Amino acid sequence: MEYNFLEYSKEQLSSLLPELIKNKKVLLIREIFDEYNIVDLSEIFSELELDEAIFVFKILPKDISAELFTYLDSEHQERLISALSSMEVKNILDNMFSDDIIDFLEEMPANVIKYILENVPADHRKEINTLLSYEENTAGSVMSTDFVELHEEDTVEEAIIKIKNKLKLLKR
Repeated sequence: MEYNFLEYSKEQLSSLLPELIKNKKVLLIREIFDEYNIVDLSEIFSELELDEAIFVFKILPKDISAELFTYLDSEHQERLISALSSMEVKNILDNMFSDDIIDFLEEMPANVIKYILENVPADHRKEINTLLSYEENTAGSVMSTDFVELHEEDTVEEAIIKIKNKLKLLKR
């Protein structure tokens, strides 16, 4: 049976997803997360039981699970972080932009922040600590250190290559 998940309403997906999880329909779940709006999916995801949410999180590609994570409210983020292994937490953080990590950390209790910082590479930890050092509502507190430098004389092809290379670096 072929599905076109884009034709499904949010309510339809909300009732379908737990059924797919129960039946361990990994490919269909991945297809939903490939096709459907991630913001709407984060709302549906928030309604899942913890064991269902963990299952989904573990089967999704790392970049999608990291993006999904950024759209969850702090309560659901903390709940997931507490249930995932340190390697799984590291994979999430490795696929998030620095400013998204900062937004997430600012909402977390001290013990979660400590756990997170223990699970990121030293260079990433240094960058996070630098961004956390800026006072709230200052330019430094909302900036991102993830950028691509392009030059006026770069061709479109060269610019695209630079952007793709930067994205590859960020996803490591």
